[in-house]
Amino acid sequence: MSDVFAIWQEDPDLLMVFLQEVAEQLEILDGNLVHLEREPENRALIQTIFRATHTLKGSSAAMGLTVMAELMHVMEDVLSLVRDGALAVTATVTDALLAALDQLHMLEQGLANRQPAVLENPEVAEVGRHLRDLLQTTPQQVAAPAATAQVPDEFCTDAFVTLLVNFAPDCQMPDIRAYMVLQTLERLGDVAYSDPTAAQIERGQIGRRLLVTVTLRTDLDEETLRQAVANIIEVEWVRTARGTAARSLQREMPSREEVRSVHAPTEEAPAQAPAPGALGGHTVRVNVETLDAIMNLVGEMVLDRTRVMRLAEELRDSGVDNETTHELDTVAHHLGAIVTDLHEQVLETRMLQIRQLFNRFPRLVRDLCHTLGKDVTLEMEGENERLDRSVIEKLVDPLTHILRNALDHGMETPEARVAAGKPPAGTVRLTARRSEGHILIEVQDDGPGIDVTRVTGKALAAGLVTRDMLAGMSRQEQLGLIFASGLSTADTVSDVSGRGVGMDVVKRNVESLGGAILVQSDPGMGTGITLKIPLTLAIVRALIVRAGQVSLAIPLSFVEETMRVSRRAIHTVRGRGLLQWRDRVVPIVPLAQVFPGCGDVPTGSTRQLVAIGYTNQVVCLAVDSITGHQEIVVKSLGAYLGEIPGLAGATILGNGHVALIVDIGNLFEHQLIADALRMDRRLTETALTTNVA
Repeated sequence: MSDVFAIWQEDPDLLMVFLQEVAEQLEILDGNLVHLEREPENRALIQTIFRATHTLKGSSAAMGLTVMAELMHVMEDVLSLVRDGALAVTATVTDALLAALDQLHMLEQGLANRQPAVLENPEVAEVGRHLRDLLQTTPQQVAAPAATAQVPDEFCTDAFVTLLVNFAPDCQMPDIRAYMVLQTLERLGDVAYSDPTAAQIERGQIGRRLLVTVTLRTDLDEETLRQAVANIIEVEWVRTARGTAARSLQREMPSREEVRSVHAPTEEAPAQAPAPGALGGHTVRVNVETLDAIMNLVGEMVLDRTRVMRLAEELRDSGVDNETTHELDTVAHHLGAIVTDLHEQVLETRMLQIRQLFNRFPRLVRDLCHTLGKDVTLEMEGENERLDRSVIEKLVDPLTHILRNALDHGMETPEARVAAGKPPAGTVRLTARRSEGHILIEVQDDGPGIDVTRVTGKALAAGLVTRDMLAGMSRQEQLGLIFASGLSTADTVSDVSGRGVGMDVVKRNVESLGGAILVQSDPGMGTGITLKIPLTLAIVRALIVRAGQVSLAIPLSFVEETMRVSRRAIHTVRGRGLLQWRDRVVPIVPLAQVFPGCGDVPTGSTRQLVAIGYTNQVVCLAVDSITGHQEIVVKSLGAYLGEIPGLAGATILGNGHVALIVDIGNLFEHQLIADALRMDRRLTETALTTNVA
């Protein structure tokens, strides 16, 4: 095995490509093996799992990774029996396959970290022995060929083509030729059925049989398939049929014309080229670091585009009107369009389907249900929605914590559900949908819901809130206490939960993404937790405002409205400004007070306000002026400044000045805003009848 690592050390790109393929195939297995336990008769699912296993076996063998290849081989043998109906999908079978999958993940991580010792792990061999034990329980026999090709009815549709392939009587290695037929057809479509089975062919168990039947799903025409197989050495004749015609494919010797057509010179019977895309799309693997570097460069171009457009605008406003300014204006607009398109294309290369995130969780739910003694079905929707790769990576931990809590705290045992008039099996729905530049990811369970009284009691006992604070909280704010650090409603500490950590981490991680989190719960009906996540972290649209001497950028996704109001429209209660906005009363907080370094609080007969919405709460920020909106590139504040409460970073504006980016989630935790939002609702009603300017 050390030789393998030596080769990779000389050619690290080889390892990168291999690990990417391993990750892709393991992702397929992760997402489908658990589903197989609930849908054991789903042949399409079985075929997908088998194909991923077969691909990974071939890749690992080609790389000289005997340990991985042998484990994949025995997994393939078990799956072949499942596919052929010789082995039922029981909990024992699924447990063995999932144990093998765990070992494959361990091998993948060891290879990625350049740890040769991972290939000597005895657990890999032990898992392989368990799988071989399953093979010993099932007799493997090769049925005698029937007079016609006995293709299952489910494959006798127009989507499938069946081939009857006969080898020459003097063929010395029919099992090798049959394997070549199978390999050739796997490149031209999805092989759904074969007689003998794929496992029997690969293990050399077909004896002296010279006739094989293969059915595959493909859009290619029969002539293309027939010629592809006929070119294999020692193939004597081939018959093909699409759909129901496969039932009448005869196994007797063909006519002389059929044999002659198989061996016709290529120039007399040219084989048709496969349809575009039949052998896979044209793709190129690109290192993730390269994509990150390109995105950073595009971000700089976005800044320069804004500055060029600003310069052109300033020249027009100054009265300069000549051919040069017109040319600059044309170039600025063209550059703007080009950079916008380039940004969208680069962003697209970084986007991944959310299924790469969701596929991690069926296994998590299955294992936790076994641990907790609960029966829960995980339903997933919206897996085809797309998110920036960096965002997906940072959502793994938050969603893991939420699902663990949903199963432990948010779901009853089967007995308790029946006693409550519910079906014994619960349901957790994990959904994703796009909404105005964001992805909304929701985890919804049909459990008993959150006991708000229990949550507030625990928070009070832990000293996280006071009775006066609780009295001023809305129900939504009380529900939000589940995210307080150190709060747990579990009666006992377990491996799953009860330590008071997890949900506070969820909140911090979501807010670090520039997102928001919302909790809704109905007693007896269940709980829903929604994450509002931006599609990308690299470039966002922001409203640019001035507070004193400082420019600040507020992410537009949180801006509900901008307005200029007279001071007479503002009510004051206990020194706090209030505004009747739409159908509610919202507090007014000067942004210069939140960040004291900004300068003086704005004065004058009117106030410029920005209504900010976050988790069903709204506050109006008073600013000196609103200077516009633009796409901004998020930059870190750097090691010298570190983290500043309420700020997420900085950006460079079109005029070259620096603007600080407001962290909305952190902003709503600022003492001024928190106190304003907790103001007694009765006082806000009183404010509507008392206008104190």
